[in-house]
Amino acid sequence: MIFSFIEHHRARWPVKLMCSAFDVSTSGFYAWLSRPESDQERLRAAILEEPLPFQAAPPCGATTGRTADPPGGQASQTRSQERLSV
Repeated sequence: MIFSFIEHHRARWPVKLMCSAFDVSTSGFYAWLSRPESDQERLRAAILEEPLPFQAAPPCGATTGRTADPPGGQASQTRSQERLSV
């Protein structure tokens, strides 16, 4: 995970500086770069590419299901004023 962070940010910061900050060796980073992608990494990438069910767009005309005003909304202010006037 540290090496992937370094790879992602190496255009912005020097590799040697990041390796020193994370207390890893630069040779370890470059060795990691040269290794083929593992089965676990391929599986993780495949999972991240699939959209989750709740990320799908709602059908046309769908609502959030809320029917009441949120607390402190216009309706609750009106009810509060009605209670005071009684």
